[in-house]
Amino acid sequence: MQCCGDAHTLAASHVHTQSNVLSTLTAGFVADWKGLSPKAAVARVLRASRIFGMNGLREQITNNPAYQRHVAGVAKDDAVFFLSHRHYLAKGLTPTQRAQTALHHYRHEITAFDGAYFDAVYCQNGLTLWRDVVDETSYDIRLMPGNDVLYEGGVSLVMHVNDVRVCVVSYSTVQTEVFFPRFRTMRDGEVLAATTLYVTRKQLTPTHEYQKKFNKAFDRTTPAHLCFGALAGVAHAQGFGGVLGITPEVHLSCTPELRPHFDVAYTLFWEGLSGHRVSPFAYFIELPMKLTPLDHLDA
Repeated sequence: MQCCGDAHTLAASHVHTQSNVLSTLTAGFVADWKGLSPKAAVARVLRASRIFGMNGLREQITNNPAYQRHVAGVAKDDAVFFLSHRHYLAKGLTPTQRAQTALHHYRHEITAFDGAYFDAVYCQNGLTLWRDVVDETSYDIRLMPGNDVLYEGGVSLVMHVNDVRVCVVSYSTVQTEVFFPRFRTMRDGEVLAATTLYVTRKQLTPTHEYQKKFNKAFDRTTPAHLCFGALAGVAHAQGFGGVLGITPEVHLSCTPELRPHFDVAYTLFWEGLSGHRVSPFAYFIELPMKLTPLDHLDA
């Protein structure tokens, strides 16, 4: 993939007209027809076609250079992923809310970061936020574009062990009020801004070959906690006083049968970080995180 260059000029020569979008949807439908059932392929293209009724919103999204870079890198056959799937980020959003949420994320990327960010994240196999080598085993956490599950977050913090992915924590930059409508009523109005990070995916590899060496190198922690520590740094660097973590019931992959597992993976994880539920969509985790007093710890 060629380098991105200045993020603000990426779209200068690539304006998306309705015919461009139609071509994109057609390509996606052909790919889905080959890889999915006919019913699923038709359903996805019909959902994606809602973008034609969004007029100005459609133009703002498709002409956004951060969105274009994401699509060019990992989503050529699923360019309207925020509509083509049944849900985007969380269950319960309307199609218009999903499109607005996607636009908000990519707008933030363009305004908050420069060309070096886009080169590293989208063109150079990720921006390395942390790296260590212990007993000849390499560990790193990279900031990478959402790729294998596009509708579960625009950016991912990915931990690798010897270049093998072992943990993914994905998020999007969102309008806070969509997922926490009463955030302005918080006791400290400066804790949570109008824009924040919404963590929508936390997944570990099902294999555990790395676990023994990892436990020896990093006693009393987990890959997920290290990734969340990196995410806290990303949020704090942008001036966010907290982040939102998804609730199990609105997670895109949660079913009644899997709910107990999602309660452990998400609810207990957020509560372990002193997070508290603030809406049907989210838990709020304040940053920077505070140490638990010793007398409150289990012996």
